Amino acid sequence: MVLIIDDSNDVHDLLRYLLPPAGWQLLNAWSGEEGIAQFQRHRKAISVVLLDLQMPGMGGVATFDVLRALAPTLPIIIFTAMDCFEARRYFPHHPSIAVLEKTCGRAQLLATLNLTKVTSPQ
Repeated sequence: MVLIIDDSNDVHDLLRYLLPPAGWQLLNAWSGEEGIAQFQRHRKAISVVLLDLQMPGMGGVATFDVLRALAPTLPIIIFTAMDCFEARRYFPHHPSIAVLEKTCGRAQLLATLNLTKVTSPQ
């Protein structure tokens, strides 16, 4: 299951179209606060998080920090409208963080998600 934390309905709609046919179940949250709550309720079922960086309220960096504190090995993919290199600057202590631009293709998105199945410690 992938937890999608993004304030855009368009992103949720697109991922609802792309991911289930590839075998992914979705859990949706529209803010960092809601994402943290969803994770706490469903943590055993969640294998990866797609996290937007720029959201009102608790933004992506703060949400990342809370998720990392709750689950240090949880795969978190930053899914952003920013350039990947710019987005990585927000995470100086996590140089290998996965970052995907929202304009990436379906194949790249699925490949990155499927890689988490292989590398996840679960």
